[in-house]
Amino acid sequence: MTLPPPKGKTPMKSMYLAFLAIAVIAVAADFSLHRAGFSIQEVTSGPAVRLD
Repeated sequence: MTLPPPKGKTPMKSMYLAFLAIAVIAVAADFSLHRAGFSIQEVTSGPAVRLD
């Protein structure tokens, strides 16, 4: 037997919070990796490659 969700509560609140957490983690990881020198240009280019 399943109980109905409480009145006034969003039943998918935890899913929305999870999606928000994924977005925040992705943006923070992109920013921090780029700042740490792990951007795709710096990782894939060698000393003989000239980027303009």
